[in-house]
Amino acid sequence: MIIINIILLILTAVDLKSGSTVTFAHGLAAIYIGISIAFGSQMIGYADRMYQNYFLKEHTPIEKPTKRQKLMTTLRHFLAYIIGAGLLYIMIQYIGNEPATGKLQWFIKIWTIVIAVDLGITIVALTKQNKTKKA
Repeated sequence: MIIINIILLILTAVDLKSGSTVTFAHGLAAIYIGISIAFGSQMIGYADRMYQNYFLKEHTPIEKPTKRQKLMTTLRHFLAYIIGAGLLYIMIQYIGNEPATGKLQWFIKIWTIVIAVDLGITIVALTKQNKTKKA
């Protein structure tokens, strides 16, 4: 799987370096790589449970996540962000053409906002969970 991801990234960077117009797909490639590395089998397991519930009507129980699971998911998202944003930054440096890389920089900015919101939601959820248990 990681070899395919690396090939995808190299082809994306070479495509852009050769003068192609930056599209949504180019930025999405780096995000996809970060998420697939950070979440990997957890994401596949979740997709399997959703498929069983919605399409096979097996109603596989979906447990409410624990405080530790919520925190781990946010940490995995942060890891995905570090990987994906790092790859975007490397592609921006490799291409070196400021107008052409503006959309790639946009992906980093938006994902930075998303990770900040995710962190905020996690902190609120964890503190709310603690207050509920004390009451």
